[in-house]
Amino acid sequence: MFDVSTTACGIAEWLQAGPVAAKSKSWLLTDQPLGNLPGFVEAVEGRERSSEISHIGRIENPWGIFDRKSEYPLGHYTENPDNPFNKLVAGTVRNNMDAIFAAGNCGQFCPDNRCGASDQGPGRSIWGANSLDPVLTVGAVRADSVWLGYSSQGPGQSRLGPKKPDQCAASQFHEDDDAFSINTGTSAACGLTAGVIAALRSRWDQSKVSPGQLKDILNATARKPSGLNWNSPLGHRLGNGVLDVKAAFDKLQAQFP
Repeated sequence: MFDVSTTACGIAEWLQAGPVAAKSKSWLLTDQPLGNLPGFVEAVEGRERSSEISHIGRIENPWGIFDRKSEYPLGHYTENPDNPFNKLVAGTVRNNMDAIFAAGNCGQFCPDNRCGASDQGPGRSIWGANSLDPVLTVGAVRADSVWLGYSSQGPGQSRLGPKKPDQCAASQFHEDDDAFSINTGTSAACGLTAGVIAALRSRWDQSKVSPGQLKDILNATARKPSGLNWNSPLGHRLGNGVLDVKAAFDKLQAQFP
C-alpha cells in the first residue's frame, strides 16, 4: 500500500477483515492498524438498512497520499473516479453524510519528508478521495490566516474534482491546557473543520441543510484575501479562502431560519 498521512490502515489488510458497526455520530478514519475502514464501509453501505448506524452524519478523514510510487497501475486510486473506494466515499454524500478530508501535507515549500518527489506542489499533491468534488477538502493556515507551506495545493485531479482545496482552516496551534502539545498539519485543520460542522449540525441537521448546501455555504462565506481566484497560486493554496465560522452561521440563519 502506498504511503498515506496519519493512517496506518492498508486496503489489503482491510479487505481481509470483517465489517464492524459504527458507534458514533461522527466517523473518523484514524492512524490505528486497519483504521476504521470496515466501519466506514458499514456506515456508507448499510446506513439506510441498519438502525444502529443510521444516525451517522459525518465522515472525518485526516489523511492523504504522500507517495504514489507503489500504486499500480499508477492513478488507479489517485486519479480514478471509478475506483471502488472513491465511489464509496462519493456515496457518503449521496447518503446525506458530510465528508471532510485533509488536503495533505505535500505543499511545494516544506513538504513532509515522506512526500514523493513527483507528488508534491501545485496539481500534484491532492489525490484520490481527497480530490473528490462532493467532499470538503481542507488545507492549513496559521491562526493568523497565513498559508502553511506544507499544505497540499490544487488544482485537484481533473477526473475527480479540480477545484481543490475547498478552503483552509487553522493548524499549528497548542492545546489549551498543554503548551507542549501542538496540533499540526492539514489533519488538524480537517479536525477543526469537522468540529465546526458538528456544531452547525446541532442546529441545521441534514433534513434541513444537505451536505452539498452546507459545503457551498462554507465555501461562499470563507474569508477571501484580495486577488483570490482559482487560476492563481493563491487560489491553489487557499481554495475559496479561510474558514469563517460566524459568517457561515449567519448565512445559515438567514437562509434556513
